[in-house]
Amino acid sequence: MLTSCKLTGSPQAVSAYHAKNENYYFSQASGVEAISGEPSSQGHIRVYGKLCPALGLTSGGSISQEAFTNILSGRDASGRRLAREHKVHGIDLVFSAPKTVSIAGLLTERDSRIVAAHDRAVLETMAEIEAHCSGSRVWPRGEEVPVKTDNLAYVAVRDGFNRDHDPHLHTHVVVMNLTEHKGQLLSLDGRRIMRQDFNKAWGAMYRAKLAANLKELGYSVSYTKKGELRLDCVSLQVEREFSGRRAEILAQKEKGVRDMAAWRATREDKDPNIEKEAVLASWQERLSRHQAKTVEQNRAEAVAEREAWFKEAHWSVEARQELG
Repeated sequence: MLTSCKLTGSPQAVSAYHAKNENYYFSQASGVEAISGEPSSQGHIRVYGKLCPALGLTSGGSISQEAFTNILSGRDASGRRLAREHKVHGIDLVFSAPKTVSIAGLLTERDSRIVAAHDRAVLETMAEIEAHCSGSRVWPRGEEVPVKTDNLAYVAVRDGFNRDHDPHLHTHVVVMNLTEHKGQLLSLDGRRIMRQDFNKAWGAMYRAKLAANLKELGYSVSYTKKGELRLDCVSLQVEREFSGRRAEILAQKEKGVRDMAAWRATREDKDPNIEKEAVLASWQERLSRHQAKTVEQNRAEAVAEREAWFKEAHWSVEARQELG
């Protein structure tokens, strides 16, 4: 899944939200590292993109909160003014792994390679977005002319659980409102990214790359009724146990609330004081309620559920609408 939103307010608030030690995401990220066993980019957040050298940064390198604030403000990493500050400082793209991938990577398998597969899929997709969606606008003769730039700068922050404190492997990619054209730093033409079909198209690419990465690792993958990938090492029962937010969204949609409205209606305030150790202990306790099953059993049950739903969809208008 891919969602997006514009980032306004003060640059300091935006960078603190994603980078400060006491920040919800940043402090959780250490928990992701502890769970997966993988040396994480969190703790020093990473910045990527072809625009990095123009900002005094190295693509793939760490970035401090101060430098993060500076580039959100139209400055380079050291604070030198490069462009005027805009009302919209950037765009937050959130890449969310399917629930079974989150559960397997962070709880049942604890395989750091699953987390790495997610990271790789995010960065591979962002490289494509940079190549195809980066651009700006110029006015050479008083008329607006769109230009393609092929360069972005973006900061990636990985997180490990959601507001309901269920396993939820996802990455916030903060795309700066900056791009370079013929040596000049300009504002990013966000219309290329905030289009209605952007999330659907690029979210599908992320999932395809993630599926390929997981298969490469030897994981058995099947698909849900809507084509969402799932790992067969996780049972349907365990998946449902840790899908509280999904159930809330579906309940809202049954009342006639549209997709994004349902998503917003079920978002609770974050608790920055949540203790990761207590969350991890609760995961283990909840997992222990369910019987362990083989990959073959899980796959068979998932396929049977999908086929039963398709049969129902043949006769149910509501089911066909859900498929669409």
